[in-house]
Amino acid sequence: MDDFLEALAFGGVLFFAWYFLSEGAPEAGTATAAEAADDSEEATVNADKIGIWAQITAKLEGWGLSAHNRPTRNNNPGNIEGHVAGSIGVDAQGFAIFPTAEAGEAALHADLLAKANKYPNYSLLQISARYFGGDVNNIPVDGNIYSNGQLQGNAITRAQAVAAALGVSVNNTLAEVFA
Repeated sequence: MDDFLEALAFGGVLFFAWYFLSEGAPEAGTATAAEAADDSEEATVNADKIGIWAQITAKLEGWGLSAHNRPTRNNNPGNIEGHVAGSIGVDAQGFAIFPTAEAGEAALHADLLAKANKYPNYSLLQISARYFGGDVNNIPVDGNIYSNGQLQGNAITRAQAVAAALGVSVNNTLAEVFA
């Protein structure tokens, strides 16, 4: 499974670079191909780190564990909600459906890059709380984020997994991590 995830991350980074630098139109808040070309060294570092973040996200979402789980079925390793660039629709619960795994991987990379650019002063812990719909300035001590009485996830364990993979602290800001 780790070999699969490593290949997924590497392939995703390559596809992301090809898609957004040659053909794709970036979503609002993401770098254009010209902006990325102006700062290619930083973009390479960021792409590598975004790829690691994407790999951990896909793993935590259950990507590839079963052909019948939502992320795998929808070619959506990040369980991205709503209509987004590259999606071909949404499922009954509102999660994006992509035509291929590569398109879903590219969307996850674009989503994470957009978050890193939009929320540079958020810590990994805060962006994890936001991911689950929690208050980034009032994270519960146990890390559990609830919505309408339903557990959405644990911001602390998600942030710890990402931080460990990147070799940083959960308190590092996105600007610090992806600079």
